[in-house]
Amino acid sequence: MLKDCLVFLARKFLRLAPIFYFVFFLGWAIFPYMGSGPVWYNSELIYNECKSTFWTQLLFISNMVPYYQPPNSGCFFWAWVVECDLQLALLIPLFVLAYNNSALAGHFLVFFGVISN
Repeated sequence: MLKDCLVFLARKFLRLAPIFYFVFFLGWAIFPYMGSGPVWYNSELIYNECKSTFWTQLLFISNMVPYYQPPNSGCFFWAWVVECDLQLALLIPLFVLAYNNSALAGHFLVFFGVISN
């Protein structure tokens, strides 16, 4: 069972990480040099705070660290969807294990997870 969970998580990470890191580093390194114009200054906001918080992108936790960010700010702020996808995938084995031990416990855990949101 543990092996299956680790394989599931490894496959999920290997599907998401390469393209995520590629887009992040390509955009961070090359995007500022790609254009110019009257609204081009807005494009720099995507990578505005990456000098201090780039490591949160590498760990897929930038939707949680730093704790408070105003909307549409931070380093690579629109990538929160991918990060949430991976973080929720980390919880799936917990639900499966609970359900395998007791269907009632599994249902309760799912119910608690839904209403706690």
